Amino acid sequence: MKTTVFCVEGPRQFSLQKIALLIGDTDVLVKTHQASICGTDKNIFSGKLPPGKDYPLCIGHEGGGTVLEVGPKVSRFNVGDKVMSFGTNLTFAEYFVADQDRLQLAPAELEVSLSRSG
Repeated sequence: MKTTVFCVEGPRQFSLQKIALLIGDTDVLVKTHQASICGTDKNIFSGKLPPGKDYPLCIGHEGGGTVLEVGPKVSRFNVGDKVMSFGTNLTFAEYFVADQDRLQLAPAELEVSLSRSG
């Protein structure tokens, strides 16, 4: 499967790039329903890169959605679960892949909201 991700090419310059999503043994494929912009994203876009990083840089690390597929060694999630993401998971995309350790189940109150959005 492929998805389009948001990449910062330089200060205030961006592109949309198609990438292949590969699901490893402990990975989870998620259909994105929500993605948040935080201070780190704003700093990257404006040219204030974190130490050790350089352009281009594809971003998005805070988001949530519905689990579509799980790797064979995933023990914490099932297809249909509503999850929240943290860590560099490229959540500025229609779909993203994350290691199960970079996800958590969405609270029941959020699940109602997520299931109505998609």
